[in-house]
Amino acid sequence: MMHQKRNHHVAQLCNQARQALEISLICDCDDPELQDLQVLVVEQAPRSSALVVTCSSKARDLVEIERRLARASGIFRAAVAREITRKRVPSLRFRVVPELVE
Repeated sequence: MMHQKRNHHVAQLCNQARQALEISLICDCDDPELQDLQVLVVEQAPRSSALVVTCSSKARDLVEIERRLARASGIFRAAVAREITRKRVPSLRFRVVPELVE
């Protein structure tokens, strides 16, 4: 029972973080390269309180996009802090994958 409750709280946290990040990328971010990102999934990092945020990008240089995200992570962490109901705000780790073209 305790494991199910924990999983529910983690899922809720990840969903709240995803929503906050989607809004923050559009409203709080001045970098046009980051504004085009799509948040695909937010998951808790294994054996850590950090959240892993997977985004897709049309950019060719995904490493540069990850660098830009890291530089702006304080903005995004503050956006998550406004949306979640926790004492401690988890750190964010970003992973960028190429956008799938249909």
